[in-house]
Amino acid sequence: PRFFSGHLHAMASTKLGLGLGLAAGAGWYLYRKQQAPTLVVGGGVMGLSTATALAASGRKVILVDAAHPIRGSWGITRASHFRMEDPELLQMGLYSSRYYKQLQEQYEAEARRSPDLKVEDSHFYHCTGSAMAGPKEQIENIAVCVKKELGDLPEAQHELLSASEVEQRFPQLKLDADECLIYMPIGFTMLVNNCIAALQWSASRAGAVIVEDTVVHIDRSRKQLRTEGGRSFSFSRLVITAGPWTNQVLSSAGLSGVPMIVSNEQTVELVPKTGAASYDWDVFPVFTWSEAGYKGRGKDGGCEYYYTTPHVTHSGVPSSGVKIGFHRQGPLLNTEEFQVSASGKASIDKMPHIRKELNTEQQFELDPFAFSKVQEFVQKKMPGLNAEKHVGYMRCLYQCTPDLHMILGRHPEDPSVVFACGFSGSGFQFAPAIASVLTALVDDEVTEQQQVFLKKYDPGRFQL
Repeated sequence: PRFFSGHLHAMASTKLGLGLGLAAGAGWYLYRKQQAPTLVVGGGVMGLSTATALAASGRKVILVDAAHPIRGSWGITRASHFRMEDPELLQMGLYSSRYYKQLQEQYEAEARRSPDLKVEDSHFYHCTGSAMAGPKEQIENIAVCVKKELGDLPEAQHELLSASEVEQRFPQLKLDADECLIYMPIGFTMLVNNCIAALQWSASRAGAVIVEDTVVHIDRSRKQLRTEGGRSFSFSRLVITAGPWTNQVLSSAGLSGVPMIVSNEQTVELVPKTGAASYDWDVFPVFTWSEAGYKGRGKDGGCEYYYTTPHVTHSGVPSSGVKIGFHRQGPLLNTEEFQVSASGKASIDKMPHIRKELNTEQQFELDPFAFSKVQEFVQKKMPGLNAEKHVGYMRCLYQCTPDLHMILGRHPEDPSVVFACGFSGSGFQFAPAIASVLTALVDDEVTEQQQVFLKKYDPGRFQL
C-alpha cells in the first residue's frame, strides 16, 4: 500500500538503517537499545500493535495498560472490510488486513508448537465476505472509490446487486427498490479476544515489556511516568494510545485535551426466526446498512447506520446470535475518566448523535432507545431475525470526533508526544497501519506519502 511503502512492517522484517549499509544500520539499532525506553500508554489493539512495531524497529519498549474490563478493544467480534469511500482508509485497511493475516499464520504456527495454546484459540481473522447496502448513489460511489484505489487487487473484487438480486443471493436481507448492495468476497469477521492474545504474544516476542498499572502522572520535562501502583518509569519518547481515556492521560501530562467525546454504545444479539435462513458466519457476511456510506452524513448532519457481524460458530467463542448495533448513537459521556475538553463541548452540535446531552455516569444496563431503533431496522431489512427479544447485549465505548475522522500525530503543545485516538467506532481494523505511522513519527522517518496521510488526521486541525 502506497501510504506505508518503504516503512517498517513489524511482521515481515526489521528495518535497521536509512540506506547507510548493514553496519551503520546495526549501530543505529544498538543506539536505540541503549536509550531510555519508549513508553506506550494504553494496551488495547492500538497500543499492542504500536509496541510491537516500535520494538521491532530496535527500541526498548514498555507498554503500560490499566487493564480496564470494559474498553475500546473488547467484546466478541469486529469487522475488517474494504467497502468504504475513503481513499486513505482503504490503503490503511489493505495494509492492516495483510498484517493480520500474516500475524494469524504465525500465531497458529505457534499454537501447533506450544502445549499451552489451543489451535482454535489462535484463529481470529475469519474470511466471511462483507456487504454494505443503502441508497444506490452512495453504494455506487463506494464501488467507484474501491476500483480507483485498489485497482485489480484481490481485495477490490466486488459485485453491485439490486434489491431483487439481493433477495435471491441473500434471503436474510430485504432492500427497498431504490437501494442496492455492494458485496465483496474478501472481508473478515475478527474474534476480539483471540486477536488481542495474538497481539500480546507478538509484542512480547518483539521484546516489548507489558505492565498492568494505571498512569497517574506524567512529567514531560523530567521524562518520567508514575503509576497508581507506585512504580516510576523513565522514557525517551512517549506514545499515547489510551482510547476513551486519552483526554484523561493527556491531562495527567499537563496537555490540553482534544475535541473527542466518548459515547456509551450498545450492541444486541438476535437469533433467526424458526425456519428462517441461517445467519451463521459460514454463509452470511459482515453486513451494514447506511444512509450516507461509510463516513458520510445525512441531510440533518447525522447518519442512520446499522452494522452487523454474523453469528460465530467457532469453538470457544461465546456468540449467541447476530450482533447488531445502531452506529455512533450511544449516550455521550463526560466523566472523570472520559473527560470532554472545552473544544469538545463546543463541538457537540457537530456530532452525528441524535442525543446531544452529556451524561455524567457510564451506563451498563440496556439502552431502550438504541434497542428500539435496531428492532425497527431488523423488521425492515433483516426480517428473518426475531426482533422481539434479544439473547444478549453489550455496552461499549466509542471515541467520536466532530468530523468522524481519527486524530493521529504529534500533540500541538509538545511535538515529542505522539498519539492516536478518536476513531469514531472504526479503529480496530486499522490498528497495524496506525501503529506503523506512530512508529514512523517516533523514529522521525515519515515518508512523503505518510506525511500526506498525517496531514488529514493532524490533531492541529482542531482548536484545543
